[in-house]
Amino acid sequence: MRKLTYLFLVLFVWGCIKSERPNSSERVYLKSKDLNFTESLGKAYAIDVLDKYLIIRDYQAETKLTIFNLESDFKNPIYTGYTGQGPGELINPGPTIVESNKFLLYDASKMKLFSFYMDTLMVPDYKPHEAISIMEAGIIDVKKIGKDLFIAVGVFPDNRFALINSQGETIERLGMYPIELQEGVPEYVRGIACQSMLTTDPKKNKAAVAMRYGEHIQFHVFDLDKYTAELINEHHVFLPEYTTKNYNGSPNFSPTEETRWGYLSISSNSNHVYALYSGKPQVRGTNFYQGHEVHVFGWDGELINKIELDKQAFSVTCNEHHLYALYEDENGYEIAEYEL
Repeated sequence: MRKLTYLFLVLFVWGCIKSERPNSSERVYLKSKDLNFTESLGKAYAIDVLDKYLIIRDYQAETKLTIFNLESDFKNPIYTGYTGQGPGELINPGPTIVESNKFLLYDASKMKLFSFYMDTLMVPDYKPHEAISIMEAGIIDVKKIGKDLFIAVGVFPDNRFALINSQGETIERLGMYPIELQEGVPEYVRGIACQSMLTTDPKKNKAAVAMRYGEHIQFHVFDLDKYTAELINEHHVFLPEYTTKNYNGSPNFSPTEETRWGYLSISSNSNHVYALYSGKPQVRGTNFYQGHEVHVFGWDGELINKIELDKQAFSVTCNEHHLYALYEDENGYEIAEYEL
């Protein structure tokens, strides 16, 4: 009898503990507030938020960045990031790194990080400062980690990450890919199949890296004195398959209509990571590159819940209080705001 009573108490306590844990299957439905821009966006493809500013990477006639002040009714946007091959001009603008009073933008064609200072952007014909020339090729995403270092993911042949110093030099390669090499498949094919995007918490030296062709997110913590990366958690449902095709005699990764897309965009604040998810197969003529489901994680890597948006988005960004989603409708490109 005592044993049965003890077992009942253990099960009761365990049930109470479990009931206090976040339910990862819980769905939260959010209704958007449309941000009514007075000026139309160009062909937009990504957004970031810095304090009171929305930074939109888009293609205008002469510029590649449109910046709106969230406190000014979206009037008088700043058009910057002039197209060209000269000093301070952009060819192929990629990921951004948001800091307190500026943002850095990586141009993959020039292999440089450019600094845009918010207090001088209004200067006519403003050109950003060419901050760092990065020597690592094949970068897809790069973010700040710690005070003076950068962490990059890309089409790398061996390790998952490149740790880069403030002079643009790769000082260490870290992390392992979640899929093994297959016989006869070159290493770069794995890098393309595993292409990912990342977000970091520089103060905690943590990074979350989300895969384009898989429902797979890894969480790492970095020791920046020893130049090591420790995998602390991962969310795994499916990984990309090797689908190769010969191009000019060389095999390369070639998605098919059975290839499922995983994560489209990832952003974070001090407490949570928000990953926009597709899960759709790459069928021609469908919106596989859009999604309305956002997976919410803690920085410990635990899945907290899943948000369902009322828009099909292809890029998200967040601050402590709001989530912003870039989407397209019959009127063109728009941005929706969600209260967190």
